[in-house]
Amino acid sequence: MNARPGPFAGQVRPRFRHLERCYPAFPAIVGLSRSLVSTHAHSWGLPADITDSLGRCVSELATNALAVSGPLDLIRVRLQAFPSCVLLSVYDVSPKKPEASAPDLTLAELDALPDVEDPLGFPEFGGWGLPLVQALADVTGAHWLDPVPESGKWVWARFDFPPQVTGA
Repeated sequence: MNARPGPFAGQVRPRFRHLERCYPAFPAIVGLSRSLVSTHAHSWGLPADITDSLGRCVSELATNALAVSGPLDLIRVRLQAFPSCVLLSVYDVSPKKPEASAPDLTLAELDALPDVEDPLGFPEFGGWGLPLVQALADVTGAHWLDPVPESGKWVWARFDFPPQVTGA
């Protein structure tokens, strides 16, 4: 058997698994990516908390990729499961470094507003995406394609499994 028993609720740590999809830069990819990643993470037997975090994070990363992409650009979503972690990556063509910004509003102010979105589907107020991903993931980063950074980048988030429990 290629998988090792894990410390979470009788589940088994996944052997290497890989999923990758390429989408045109269109607002529907945010929901598609979330469904795709959540469905595969669940079918791979990943813990529920990690599966939930992956769905939230791919939505944020895909939204950010969409915001820096043109209508003819492609966005890639990649999910890789290893015995010790899961790696979620989203590719966009922009060479711009992803940076966490201060949210436009506090949660209390945002909660008090009616649900209004612009015609492109982006919320009126932003700034929550990368801080949310950084809070949910164990490690985050970006990798530019070499040798030409202008070719785009992968923005990624890694979710570690708890260490193996060895018992008596």
